[in-house]
Amino acid sequence: MNAQDSNLKDSYIKLFNRHETELNGSREKPVHALRKDALSNFKRMEFPSTRTEDWKYTDLTPVLKRNFPFQSKQPKIRSSDIYTYDIPGLAENTLVFINGIFYESLSSIQKSSNGIIISPLQLLLQNGNRFVYDHLAKYAEYHKEIFTALNTAFIQDGAFIYIPSETRLKKPIQILNISDPKGMPFQSFHRNLIVSERGSQVTVIERQHHLSQGEYLHNSVTEIVVGDEAHTTLITLQEETRDSFLIKRTQAKLNRNSRFNHLAVDLGGNIVRNNLGISLNGENSETHLFGFYLASGNQHVDNHTNIDHLQPHCDSNELYKGILNDRGRGVFSGTIYVARDAQKTNAFQSNRSLLLSDEAEVDSKPQLKIFADDVKCTHGATIGQIDDEAVFYLQQRGISKADAFTLLRSAFAGEIIENIEISELREYIHLKIKDRLIEEF
Repeated sequence: MNAQDSNLKDSYIKLFNRHETELNGSREKPVHALRKDALSNFKRMEFPSTRTEDWKYTDLTPVLKRNFPFQSKQPKIRSSDIYTYDIPGLAENTLVFINGIFYESLSSIQKSSNGIIISPLQLLLQNGNRFVYDHLAKYAEYHKEIFTALNTAFIQDGAFIYIPSETRLKKPIQILNISDPKGMPFQSFHRNLIVSERGSQVTVIERQHHLSQGEYLHNSVTEIVVGDEAHTTLITLQEETRDSFLIKRTQAKLNRNSRFNHLAVDLGGNIVRNNLGISLNGENSETHLFGFYLASGNQHVDNHTNIDHLQPHCDSNELYKGILNDRGRGVFSGTIYVARDAQKTNAFQSNRSLLLSDEAEVDSKPQLKIFADDVKCTHGATIGQIDDEAVFYLQQRGISKADAFTLLRSAFAGEIIENIEISELREYIHLKIKDRLIEEF
């Protein structure tokens, strides 16, 4: 371990000791023992470098050389400040977090009498909610990954969503994360836990936006449990500042006959690392993963996926796409693991990228690890540019060259975005992508 990493680790340990009594959950709460165990694991691990295989293409030096303060106080925000991020009719249940801290006055949570729980995590940690403690930190392996260990040690707040058996929500639940650095660096440790019991159905939308410019680090973890015959969808839209650093771990466990859909759109951030792990832990379970990103300037977006087929008759499908300009860099590393007993597996993986400049770069690393013999598994990666013939075809129909490029690039993104069934959100994201393409691409 070099001196920089050692000093950074020491600073986190000192920060933990200093804020130990202020964190949500006192010493007698179970969460305190979890935090201490996570810190112990953090102490024995090292920060990754480009010599670490899983981080070969992502250099975290710009993140690790900074010492971001820990923010525990609420900034002053009014409802009018976040009005621009409102999507009418999108969600009747919305939890709002500013710099990682829950804002009750800006949130809207409908009371429920049928056992549904939609709550800030901090409150339930204090109250000792059994559903939280049955699942928290059981899936995202904090003893193996240093940033997950750090998040677990500093669990600050986040959303807890519990959907009882046979409960099907027609409207989505929204988690709105707003960053407001005002030029003052900070870091936050956001934690979500989503539990869907047998036969339930829920869609969760997590959006990340910013109100002001500045540097900050978001280290977030989301754990998801999908019960037998349940159907859970998670859609994420990220529009953080171009000076921000984002490290996200999403881990989902699927049980029998269950389905999990995940769709992620990344438009902001300086260095973005998305770690997505899916465990197909029950027969006839299936997962569909979609990702899209835009990277221009010096943006770096790294999507790292792992799908574990552990039981027979399970399906997985993933498609990730990116458009890169200037010195933008994209990384896709996807691993499909098929266990010896996971016969009749169907697994498909594809990564496609458009490079719009000579300096843009994409590294793609699809992997298959198959130990069963009755499977259908494929993977592929393509990197290219806009077809000149397609541009010419549109120009012949009276469309300007600039508009033709925008249409074709929007269509490239559309293959991902059209998988969003919620029309209001789908159109909102389409417009965000189109505006960005016109401005920078």
